[in-house]
Order: sequence, then C-alpha cells, then structure tokens
Amino acid sequence: MDKKQIAIGIILALITGGVFLIVILIWKAVRALRVKRERIQLESYIKDYFRGNEKILVFVGTLSDEEVRILIDIINKVREDKSEIEWKTLKLPKVIEQKFKDLVD
Repeated sequence: MDKKQIAIGIILALITGGVFLIVILIWKAVRALRVKRERIQLESYIKDYFRGNEKILVFVGTLSDEEVRILIDIINKVREDKSEIEWKTLKLPKVIEQKFKDLVD
C-alpha cells in the first residue's frame, strides 16, 4: 500500500466516525426535547385537572423519564378510548364520576 491509499483510508474513517458522532448527538437532543415536552404536558394536565396541586407537581418532578412517558401514554390511551367507557357500569358516587369524566375530557 502506498501513502495515498493509507491517507484516503484514514480520511474515510474520520468522516465515518464524525457522521456517526453527529447522528448520536442529534438523536440524544431529539430525545431530550421529547422528554421535556412530555413533562410539560404532564404538568399542564395536573394544572388543569388537579388545580395545580403542588404535592402532585413535586411528585411528577421526582419521576424518571420512562415513568413520565408511561403516564403520558396512559392518558393518551384513555383519551382515545373515552367513548368506549360505560360510566354507568362503574357505580361510583356522582361527585367521583364527574371528576373521572372531567379527567378524561
């Protein structure tokens, strides 16, 4: 091998490594933004449905990113399936039934 081929190989390796590093950094940034957006969304649900209860907001602050994602998924699933819920079969007191309905809406 001559020096030209070695130089080309080194340059290609550096370019490949750089592209790989850039892709990883972009992926981490997108993931961080998604987690931040989900936390803000969860906090807005708490402000809307629990009147901004400070204890619940502090609790949400202690949750891991995975736990926040799971809670957001649950809320979204309930919102999608809210038409299938039969409120009268739950046999809850009217006050609690109304709170559940408000939470889903």
